[in-house]
This record gives sequence, structure tokens and C-alpha cells, in this order.
Amino acid sequence: MALRKKIEAWLALPTYLRDWQEAVLLYSFCKNQRSGLLLSITKGQSLTNEKILEYEFERQLDLLPTASVEVEAIAPSQSAQIVVEAPSVELPFAMRQVYQEISDLKAKRQHYHGLLSVFETEAERYEAAQEVLSCTQLLDELWDKVYNWKTARIVPKTRQIEDSEKRMKRIGNLRSYISKYRKWIVAATDETQKRIYSEKLAGFISELNSLQ
Repeated sequence: MALRKKIEAWLALPTYLRDWQEAVLLYSFCKNQRSGLLLSITKGQSLTNEKILEYEFERQLDLLPTASVEVEAIAPSQSAQIVVEAPSVELPFAMRQVYQEISDLKAKRQHYHGLLSVFETEAERYEAAQEVLSCTQLLDELWDKVYNWKTARIVPKTRQIEDSEKRMKRIGNLRSYISKYRKWIVAATDETQKRIYSEKLAGFISELNSLQ
């Protein structure tokens, strides 16, 4: 996600869902920084720092190039006028789900980030770091959804719809695999190869039955 989109997504989040460490990182990439502000916000979150950073981010939006036609339709100077919505019954269910996932992932990422300084072995620290990275990547995807909702009112698919689509795609793939492996078993002349194909086929059939 481009810096501009990340800043806009961060500004669009309700205050209690904002990740301060993420904001500090974003500001560190900004050009024409306000003197001493990066050092100040690095020391910790406060109401004063947050208000100053909001103003600075909106100033940065005036300096950053727009990423697309949709973004250009909203002038940077109007970014402060975008209403920040907290999860509520007025939001589409899919967006309430996105906000909840953001909250859950932030908590999970913070948990594993804390473990980095607790674990003693390199293997344990590596696993924790992978979890932190995975959470960050998923948060980026969710911020994309928040950005699309805030700028264009694009409602994302609910998790149930996404899961259903993945399930139907997997069922289609499994049926294809089953058909191919049955043909390969009939055509196989080597008993070892035939046994391997049969084991694979049994696994595909079992998975297909569990999905239907």
C-alpha cells in the first residue's frame, strides 16, 4: 500500500483502533517533517501528540501525489472533513467485521511483539517475529478495505462470503484432481506409483466429502 493510502487509512480509523507505532513509522517516511515532532511522538502517545500528528498527516497529504482518479476526487484539503466512524449498527455488517478484525489483529500482534523480548531461543523469537509480520500484512489488507470504504463507499465482502467462495473454488479443484487421479490409477503400470496415486485420491475424496 502506498504511503498516501496508509496515512488516509490511519486517519480514517476510530481513535481507539489506531496503532501508534504504525503512525510513528508512517511519519518517519514522510518528507518535510516538522522539526522535533518525530522525536516527540516516538516518546509515546498523548492527546496533544495525536492532534499534532493528525494535522501533520493532513499537511503531508497536500504534499504527496494522488495514487488514482478516485483519490483525486477528494481534495487533500478536505481530508479533515471525512467523518471518522466507530463500529456501530449504522455501518454495513462487512465493515463492522473489518473493524473487529483490525482490533483482534492489533491485540494479537502486540502479544507476539511482547514475546520477542521474552523468548530466549532464536527459534522461538523467529516464530514470534513471523506472527508479527503475518499480522502486519493482514492489517495492510484490512486498511485497504477501510480506505476503499472511506473514499468510495466500497463495501467489502463479508468473511462468510469470502469463505464460501474459497470453499466452492476448492470443491471445483478437488473434483478436477479426483478425475485426473482416477485416470492415472487406471493408466499406471507401476504398483508403487499406483499406490501413491490411490493414497492421494483417497485424501482428495475425504476432503471433498467434508466440504460438501
